[in-house]
Amino acid sequence: MIGGTLAVSALSWREAWRGRLWLVPLGGALLIAVLAPGVDAADPGGAVRLIAAAASAAAGFCGILIAALVPAAQLTRDLESRIALTAFPKPLPRLGWLLGRWSGAVLIAGAAALLIALAGSAAVAWRAGGVPQMRQARAAVAVERLTGLGEVVAIPQGATRLAGPAGDGVRWSFTGLDPAARGYELLVQARVGAAGGGMVESAPVRVAAVAADGAALPLALDPASPYGRQPPDAAMAGANCWLADRGADRKSLAADWARLLIPAGTVGTDGRLVVQLTRLDPATTVQAGLGSCVVAVPAGIQPMHAARAVLAELAAPAVVAAAALAVAAIASLRVALLAALTLAFAGHALWAVQETLTWGESGRALARLLGLMLKALPDLAATGQGVRLAASEAVGWAQVGQAWLGVAPHLVVLLALGWWALSRRQL
Repeated sequence: MIGGTLAVSALSWREAWRGRLWLVPLGGALLIAVLAPGVDAADPGGAVRLIAAAASAAAGFCGILIAALVPAAQLTRDLESRIALTAFPKPLPRLGWLLGRWSGAVLIAGAAALLIALAGSAAVAWRAGGVPQMRQARAAVAVERLTGLGEVVAIPQGATRLAGPAGDGVRWSFTGLDPAARGYELLVQARVGAAGGGMVESAPVRVAAVAADGAALPLALDPASPYGRQPPDAAMAGANCWLADRGADRKSLAADWARLLIPAGTVGTDGRLVVQLTRLDPATTVQAGLGSCVVAVPAGIQPMHAARAVLAELAAPAVVAAAALAVAAIASLRVALLAALTLAFAGHALWAVQETLTWGESGRALARLLGLMLKALPDLAATGQGVRLAASEAVGWAQVGQAWLGVAPHLVVLLALGWWALSRRQL
């Protein structure tokens, strides 16, 4: 059956090519090329992030449209023509035919999404002045507060506010780092303000790596850091970083963190790194916690991660294609297309259903219906990787696996329903 399934998958590809379906992703890629020069944002890196997110969204949308239309149209044509009469009685079972049409549609959707994603990567590289490097964030395993007298105090709440006389600080501990690796960066962000209340432009701090003997080794600010440099009208002895106010909702590794270089040999032979932040200006306050400092590990160039993001986002078109085939086996093409697109839009809007339930204003019957929708429908929005790409955060194989595992039960059920419906279809 495997050979026949692959043959049907290749047939789906040839039919789509002859139908000039390749014009759809080509048009999307050309649209990105035309619109990219005019994209503008408030900060210099905002345009790059916007293009990355938009290209990922366009690739996913194009993949879903193809997954909804192609398999349903092809299977409907098979059933209405003599193809089914000549193919199904042969050794190729109906399950093999169904899987061939499904896999062919998924490959077509993936190829279309990949073309658009690569066009987006080219636009990102052009606007950024080079191919961006992606980073993988390593979180700290522990955080402690340092008093002005050098006493180490635990932070049960996970966050602390530094105020009052200068000299207090925060210490983070990292483990599992490679001592021989190069290119590590330390990323720091915090909420800063004035001691008497109000806002400040930035707060001067000293960020240093703590050696095994307790000596503090100040880290140098990355010249490409989006912020952290000393303001022209400010001065503070011993400061090597000036923190701007950044909340936890600012997650871009490329734009929302002060980046400091970690020299080779700073990480201990046991893979441990201890970093200390010291507040230097008593007129400012600094609020930091466990997530206020991460180690950025180089993870390769952006196009590689954009392609991997396509593999993760392909889980959504796979579910839509399975739903289109299941409905096309028992209904018309219009009904199958409507059902597939409805599933796609509903699967991307489960967050709205969840918010509706949290309000508690819906009736009991409606609340039960919405709760059933949350359990029955796949969360297709969870497969999206546009936020990670826009934040210059690496898309690893773990994200690909999580995306496919999240929709695997729905995929199995829909393909089983399609096989059951097709097996009982009278030709």
